[in-house]
Amino acid sequence: MFSENGQAFVMFGVRGKTRVSMGDPVASNEQNLVDLIWDFKTQASRDQGHATFYQVHKTNIHHYIDANFALLKLGEEALVDLPGFALEGSRRARLRQAHNRAKRDGLSFELLATPHTDSLLDELKTISDEWLTDKGVREKGFSLGFFDRDYLKRSPLALVRQNGEICAFANVLTTDTHHTATIDLMRHRNSADSSTMDYLFIELMLALKERGYAWFSLGMAPLSGLTERASAPLWDRFGMLIYKRGKRFYNFEGLHKFKEKFDPVWEPRYLATDKRGVSPYLALADVGALAGGGFSGMFRK
Repeated sequence: MFSENGQAFVMFGVRGKTRVSMGDPVASNEQNLVDLIWDFKTQASRDQGHATFYQVHKTNIHHYIDANFALLKLGEEALVDLPGFALEGSRRARLRQAHNRAKRDGLSFELLATPHTDSLLDELKTISDEWLTDKGVREKGFSLGFFDRDYLKRSPLALVRQNGEICAFANVLTTDTHHTATIDLMRHRNSADSSTMDYLFIELMLALKERGYAWFSLGMAPLSGLTERASAPLWDRFGMLIYKRGKRFYNFEGLHKFKEKFDPVWEPRYLATDKRGVSPYLALADVGALAGGGFSGMFRK
């Protein structure tokens, strides 16, 4: 959905009557962002639907409050300051050791610009299928990356090779502003070295640093940063219970620890739902259904 002046847009999915924006509106300035929050809400209401914004930034919270949205904290996004990222120093000893071990084990890195050949994508599809089978999972969607050849053709690819053979890959999301980069889909072979993913992130961040990028997003750690104090909101206390005891469904703590090793800045992310529409908890269920390909996908790998 684009703004009238064409300088802002919302990326969204629909589940039932819930329209879910993936993040804040993408806008050239603050006023365009505010206008599109209201426009998205108005259009959803006209269609007998409910507007929801998923993973909004803390700097925009007041705009959603002004537009009568309720807010729930979802977790925290890990952002690495690339100009300050390096492997030297005692704080980065463990990363440096993992990086050196990976190189000794024959790993090498390549950041491959578009266009990509069909033969390369065939090889990546084999790796992706192997990863899905090994993990016992199926492809997701919406806020989670999934293998799509046309999509992967449009972005740079980070490749890790072991003794010349591709063993891991990720597609890299960048912009001409060089402000923030991130990855979406990430897969590896079952036989990949244990340090492969550490190596991929280290090499990618160093490469993006050389290209002048300011930040690298490691993505969100769900339910991170909530509090379990007795006076905390019910959502926070419930979320902390899941965070600590929900390993059967998702390794929340493990994901946080993996990202923490890169010494990121943690920034909160929120769910914003129209107070006159669906309950925030039901809206969150709709987000889960979008990502899982239906409500059954929320409870199955």
